[in-house]
Amino acid sequence: MPSGKLWAFELKGAEIVAHAGPFTTRLVDAVNVDDLAYDANGAILDWARGHRTEFEPYTASPGARAAEAPSGPVSEDTLAAVLADARRTTRAEAGTVFVRDGTTLRFAASYNDVLESRLGGDAARQQLTSYGLPLNERSIAGYVLLTHTPVNIPDAYDIAPEAPYAFNPQWDRRNDYRTRSILAMPIRDADGHVFGVLQLINPPVAFDDELVRRAGLLLAGWMPRLGRHR
Repeated sequence: MPSGKLWAFELKGAEIVAHAGPFTTRLVDAVNVDDLAYDANGAILDWARGHRTEFEPYTASPGARAAEAPSGPVSEDTLAAVLADARRTTRAEAGTVFVRDGTTLRFAASYNDVLESRLGGDAARQQLTSYGLPLNERSIAGYVLLTHTPVNIPDAYDIAPEAPYAFNPQWDRRNDYRTRSILAMPIRDADGHVFGVLQLINPPVAFDDELVRRAGLLLAGWMPRLGRHR
């Protein structure tokens, strides 16, 4: 929902979270991010217009904003922290942060409780991050990155045949694992550009609207620390 210097993206159904263009890097400092969740009825634009003066200090000085966000790609340690925060918030058993690298989705951070306990930390990370994914819309992560559309899948093995993406069970078979619920969301940098995907797997129960909302707000909070990728 672009409008001038405002961006918004849909999280789940009518739940949306706002991201503001030039002042995105200071958004969470200027307002309570929880106040940015609305029903999709146009209130997001009315709210932004009504709070325009709160953001004027952050739109006036491009140099000051540039100092707030790291320039260039974000470090893998930071992406690992994003993943850990998201898993803690949603209680997901596993998760991955994918980053676009040309025509490939690179595994920038990954964790799986089951493999960690079975193989140990180093061996599990090798299993999880030793390859990349071709960037196309048929993979869940590829679809999310290319369309900027979050995906919430209650059962990875019960995706409708007409869905624009599909689950590949080969990794599950190789590692004697069972993927159930998947939540995949676009990751935006400090300027609002989508450069990666957060994919969370197997919370204690399937991802409900509240968990989707929390994950979206968490990513909004991390945006100022995620560098600039263009």
